[in-house]
Amino acid sequence: MITLNGNNPAEVEVGEAYVDAGATALDDTDGDITASILTSGLPIDTSAPGTFTVTYSVTDAASNTATAMRQVNVVNPPLTPMDDVVMDLGSLGLFSWVNFTDFTQLSSLDAENMVVGDIDGNGQDDVMIDFGAAGLFVWVNNTSLEEFGIIDVETMVVGDIDGNGQDDVIMDLGSAGLFAWVNSTSFTQLSSNDAETMVVGDIDGNGQDDVMIDFGAVGLFIWVNNTSLEEFGGVDVENMVVGDIDGP
Repeated sequence: MITLNGNNPAEVEVGEAYVDAGATALDDTDGDITASILTSGLPIDTSAPGTFTVTYSVTDAASNTATAMRQVNVVNPPLTPMDDVVMDLGSLGLFSWVNFTDFTQLSSLDAENMVVGDIDGNGQDDVMIDFGAAGLFVWVNNTSLEEFGIIDVETMVVGDIDGNGQDDVIMDLGSAGLFAWVNSTSFTQLSSNDAETMVVGDIDGNGQDDVMIDFGAVGLFIWVNNTSLEEFGGVDVENMVVGDIDGP
């Protein structure tokens, strides 16, 4: 009986050397006959992705032969995450610089404001773009520019305010108030006040983003856990940033 050592199937990345884990063989009469195992299918060509088979066979003193096989998968290494740059060049339009090489025009329009986040929750960032009078659009999955609506947006921030792993967009619509676009579906008013500045972060440390909002003369507030707008105080804020400055 042949017993394979290690994993079956086994996996190795392209360009890496495959080291076979081997096998053992025990016979009821002859005992340990591992040294008699014959192996075929080695070495594995790892120059390109593919599927290969390593075969092990052994014959005992009574001419009984046993065979076992291992599948070896040669796979591409995982991609290294790489950020891309979306830039507004004014009258020249909106461009993206993808993978440090590809410079592509996304629109001929001039963007007034942009935010980036995984708005549709598929693991790939999208770009929310305010083109002013032309309207609010979303560049989705690096493939399509989709219109959100003719909305006068003064400022936007992105964060996962409901804690489900999908980014949401909080937007200040000036005199119309503050709104949240949650899970790429729900458009909800958070306040009738006009926000002067906003920042997003997990301020209460529960794994769900909160929004710190400066309403100017009305005061400084926090939208907590996507449920309540709590007053921080009558503080005159000129600018804010969010970060874990005291560490873990």
